[in-house]
Amino acid sequence: MPGGGSVQRMLVIKTLAISAAAMLGMSAATPGRVDPAHRPNILLIIGDDIGLDVTTDMYPGLIDSLVKQYGPSGHNHPDYLKIKGRPASTPVLDRFAKQGMRFSNAWAHPFCSPTRATIITGVYAAKTKVTTYADPLSKYHTTFVEKLKAAGYSTALFGKWHLAGLRSRTGGPDFPGIKPKQAGFDLFRG
Repeated sequence: MPGGGSVQRMLVIKTLAISAAAMLGMSAATPGRVDPAHRPNILLIIGDDIGLDVTTDMYPGLIDSLVKQYGPSGHNHPDYLKIKGRPASTPVLDRFAKQGMRFSNAWAHPFCSPTRATIITGVYAAKTKVTTYADPLSKYHTTFVEKLKAAGYSTALFGKWHLAGLRSRTGGPDFPGIKPKQAGFDLFRG
């Protein structure tokens, strides 16, 4: 449990990364446009620094299994009881989780940008060359957004993008990576 709860944060991010991989597979399996009445809505939420210990019922039994894993019968971590926490009330997210697909095992990164780059491209961070928050994502990667658009979806991104890199300190271009619209999003507000 390094970082006082990073286990739970990593589980949330891991869950989200596999969701994107599933969307990639689903959209790639849909040749051409699909009748909008038969397309499922897709909502991908990436929540930085939010652990499963702060949600309620998305993964019944998970918190108890983590307490056991890090408690006296497992790793015997001195702060294992902090995992239990006081969960926030998230009835809408709980309902989404029950009505849709939930994934409980995937890989993620300790920084937001590599995780986002992996989710949007389906390619490991080492291949995207986005391994820190400062690294820009280049345009040569196909994004799941482009695949969704090819299948007839409208797309939007609300919130943090964080894949364009940083302002240049050496006279090079500011924010040299791709921007949300270049990645295929129809609408961006962030």
